[in-house]
Amino acid sequence: MKKRCASLAIVLLGWQITTIETAAQTSRFTPVGTIPIAAELIRAQGERAYLAAGSTLTVVDISRPDMPRTIGAYTFSDRIWGFRVHEGLAYVGADRSGFGILDVSGNGTPTLRGSLKTPGQAKSVFVHDGMALVTDTVAGVDFVRVQDPAKPTLTGSAFVDGFSTDVVASGNFAYAADRPTGFYVFDLSKKDSFEPVGTSQAATPSNAQRAQLEVLPESSGSRVVVLAAAGLLQMFDVTTPTSPTLLPPFKTGGAAVRIALKGRFAYVADGQAGLQVVDLATPATPKIVDSFKTMSPARDVAVVGSLVLVALANGEVLILKEAT
Repeated sequence: MKKRCASLAIVLLGWQITTIETAAQTSRFTPVGTIPIAAELIRAQGERAYLAAGSTLTVVDISRPDMPRTIGAYTFSDRIWGFRVHEGLAYVGADRSGFGILDVSGNGTPTLRGSLKTPGQAKSVFVHDGMALVTDTVAGVDFVRVQDPAKPTLTGSAFVDGFSTDVVASGNFAYAADRPTGFYVFDLSKKDSFEPVGTSQAATPSNAQRAQLEVLPESSGSRVVVLAAAGLLQMFDVTTPTSPTLLPPFKTGGAAVRIALKGRFAYVADGQAGLQVVDLATPATPKIVDSFKTMSPARDVAVVGSLVLVALANGEVLILKEAT
């Protein structure tokens, strides 16, 4: 059967948005299991999945994806807006209760190692070189030292123009987004400065409280940060940190909510469209290379090895195995 493809350029809110539609083809994804938890956020490392639902973070053993087993859970006093897992610890943004650090390395219930009340509502977290970067609705981005997980210490905050939503870091730089349109670059080598070295207000306006940033692997000396927000993938070229440049936004076919990166590929939780896989080898011209239509809207996605976990709106997490 011949494959047909068409590209359509649309102008929306003054931005050129590229849509690529591909003819139906056999997906390389096979369902192998489910986790009966209504997860809003999901991450995976090794043989474990970490699911956030409301104020509870649950750890699940997925070494047997056909028979996932709950290891334990911890409930904060407020809603979990974002978290990252790093070296056996989960760093959590738990709204008004602030920033928390859970020990998730054991084989039982996660335990709280340390916490810090942030100036406002703690949203998302990224851990880099002994520092937790926490998005904060009041302060912008909080810089928290976490060398001693039992005693996280706030060292400073960076103000942003809107309500901060996510932050990531790579090398000497951190990247933050706010709503509705802001993007910020911070130089982490400047230990005593919390001011951005580069900014952009060019992103498509979004009221999404769970916009997500991820850093693509460097290619040909270029560095690109991907922002999933407003139902789009929006790429910023940050090769010159002082002048971040927005590349043409990409419409995935559904409504991009969350992403997980695997090399140059973005696995997209795409709402009603299910799972989409986007090749970002050329960030200015992304291509959808595979998809899997889920029975319920996709809310988040995590990738570990050959497994892809998709949090669904119907109250479960679908575990897919990807053919290699």
